[in-house]
Amino acid sequence: MAWSDGSDDWNAFIEGPAREDMDRLTEHLGLVWFDPEYGPHQPVLAASVDHPGIACYSLHHVQLSHCVYQPHVRYLRPLPGQYWGLGSELFRIVIDLRQPPR
Repeated sequence: MAWSDGSDDWNAFIEGPAREDMDRLTEHLGLVWFDPEYGPHQPVLAASVDHPGIACYSLHHVQLSHCVYQPHVRYLRPLPGQYWGLGSELFRIVIDLRQPPR
């Protein structure tokens, strides 16, 4: 997303926004989100896989979410190892369609 580590945008999004704030924050940053399991979203998501994005995971055992920056969403980078045992589920992919595909 061209955000430097530790910038305000990075901290607001990557470091675990509250779930109820996700839609507002996505809209504020000019991004578009997709549910990877929702059928109508899949064709648009498939056409956008070379754009940069963010994979959002729900961490069930701790009732938090964590987001992982993706240089492109074709091949998602996994959650960091410290989150592997927390019952994670990919629930949203956020894409910046304003940036050119990579």
